[in-house]
Amino acid sequence: MPRPTDIDQLEKVKKTAIHLIVEKGYEKTTIADIAKAAGVSAGYIYRHYKGKQAMIQQIFEERSLNFERIVDRILAQTHEMQEVIEIYVKEVFKNARENNVVYRFMFLIAQEKAFTKSGDRPIIIERVAKKVLDKGQAQFANIVNTEIIQLVLFNLPQRFVENRINNDGRFQNISAEDEHRMLQICKKSLLKAV
Repeated sequence: MPRPTDIDQLEKVKKTAIHLIVEKGYEKTTIADIAKAAGVSAGYIYRHYKGKQAMIQQIFEERSLNFERIVDRILAQTHEMQEVIEIYVKEVFKNARENNVVYRFMFLIAQEKAFTKSGDRPIIIERVAKKVLDKGQAQFANIVNTEIIQLVLFNLPQRFVENRINNDGRFQNISAEDEHRMLQICKKSLLKAV
């Protein structure tokens, strides 16, 4: 009979993996490192995942689904795309401030070749961009499509914040003015008239 999964222990393993990858990098982090830091055996991790890549892929996709839930909530709250953009960009800055380790993990893994086009993340991002486009089609500039939404709304604010995180994972001088400028860039890039 298979052993029951201790959800709390598995979450601890995932959080440990996130922290180690941010600290050491994906390539330098091993299953043995994660197991030791989480206080479990490597066998415990292998019972749940085929290997490091499978584990990190799952964590990455779980966080991507969280991104979809955030955007769905924002779209349900408002009808004006200007408000959607404002709420989303503010959420990016808030999330990065409050969860900067997870934020850096997502950014680092998104840069890894093994994860760039694999799994469900590209499908999730395309699906979310389509939801945004469908909801605000009449309010967007004529040149806006799902690719532009991904590049401008889903990429620029995150890249800006990433540029302001130092090697210790701490923010370097992110001001309310920075957030306001990013809002203006996104609005002017996407909307018909601002």
